[in-house]
Parts: sequence; C-alpha cells; structure tokens
Amino acid sequence: MTPDPAVVAPSDSAANALALMDSLRVRHLPVVEDGALVGIVSDRDLLARSGHGVLGGGGEGGLAPVRDVMRRDPITAAPDDLIVAAVTELSVHRIGCLPVVEAGRLVGIVTETDFLRLLALLGASGLAPAGLDPELRHVAQYAVEAAPARTSVAEAAARMAALGVRHLPIAGPEGGWGALVSDRDLRRAIGAGVHAGQRVAEVSWSSPLVCPASARVSEAAGLMAEHKATAVVVADEAQARLGIITTTDLLEHALGALS
Repeated sequence: MTPDPAVVAPSDSAANALALMDSLRVRHLPVVEDGALVGIVSDRDLLARSGHGVLGGGGEGGLAPVRDVMRRDPITAAPDDLIVAAVTELSVHRIGCLPVVEAGRLVGIVTETDFLRLLALLGASGLAPAGLDPELRHVAQYAVEAAPARTSVAEAAARMAALGVRHLPIAGPEGGWGALVSDRDLRRAIGAGVHAGQRVAEVSWSSPLVCPASARVSEAAGLMAEHKATAVVVADEAQARLGIITTTDLLEHALGALS
C-alpha cells in the first residue's frame, strides 16, 4: 500500500480535487472529515460530474463540492489483509482502489497500480507462481472491433457505454489501430473544449502502449504501472492481429491463477 496518502475534504471543490490528482498523478483520493474516512473520489467521478466545469476550474462542475461527487461508505482493507483478498475486492466490485483503515484511521491506500507493480516484480524475480505469468497471447482480448475513424467523440462514448467497456480502439487511416481511447480520455477532451460532434480520429490522443503477444503478463503489468496506463495494445509478431489487455483483465487473471 501507499502509506499516508493525500486526501481531500468533503467541502473541497471538484476542480481543486482534480488539480491535486493531476499534480500527484493519481486517480483516487480518500475523503476525510474530522479524521474519519467518509468517502472516496476518483477522476472518473469528477469528470462525469461535469468535465467542462471541472477542467475549466469554474462553472457548476468545478465549484461543486467533493461531497456531491464522492462515493460514500467505500469498501476498505486492513493493513494485515491478505493481498489475494484485496485483489478479490477490486476485481469483484470493479473498483480501482481500497482505502486502508486501522482502528478507524486512514493509514494508506492500495490501488490497481500497486498490484501491477507487484505482479511485475514477481515476474522479474522469477518468483511468480505457476500460471500467473503466461504470454499475453493467452490472456488478451482479441475479439475487439475498432471504431471507424469517422466516429464522433459522442458516438465513441455511447459505443463504450453500450458495450460496457472503458477502452475503444479507433481505426487508423491506413488500417490497424490509430489510437486507443478510454472513457477518461473522452471526458477530458470534452472538458478541454473538444466538441462532442468532432471526429474522434481528428483529436490528438496519446500513442497507445504496445506489447508483443509473446511478452509476459508481468511485462505488460510493469509497462502499465510505469506509465500509469489502464490498457495496452497486444500485437502479434506481424502486427496482423491486434488485441487489448486492461488492468481489470490482469487482476482477474491474477485472481484466477492464485485461487
């Protein structure tokens, strides 16, 4: 876990909370009042509240207090909980972090990224249990259809919602995948002034992380932890077949291997 994490108060503004996340390069902040944990807030929560207002630092979204956005009564862990139990909580509840509480006091936070670092360390040290560190080709999702380049930002968001996914590949101008965008990417783009009707292929996205299909799960975990990414593209040797693996996929795989 990360001990003594940064926190926000319920009365802090959404804009200030998001600015703190950006400065610390984190995606979750515990919400503490009078020394007690009262909630958890993620960048997804803040951006979903009002991306434009939050990112612009004003408007209803930016001025809204954290208490209006936070998730109350969050699932927590204790310092002496087993790692597999914490991974189970993250995987089953589809959440990105667990505040760590001892004697009613917040003492740390453990996130998906922390578990990715652990998975990478196990692989690099050769201590990974049997079945935990196969080649990516055995765990990646390959039945993933890229959205056409003409897809608008709003259409991309709607498609993600309909499919129940948080990442969407966008077809490149010469075939293959030109980009891999997340729901966070779309919300931030709209918050930064991109019109929802603009073609998603015309928006500047960060280049996706790419791993060969022959790479190990631990290698992908290390790459994602290093860049604080939530997905990587998996490509076979000839780049003829592309897949995707997400933090959720890695946690579910690890849980299955350790169970």
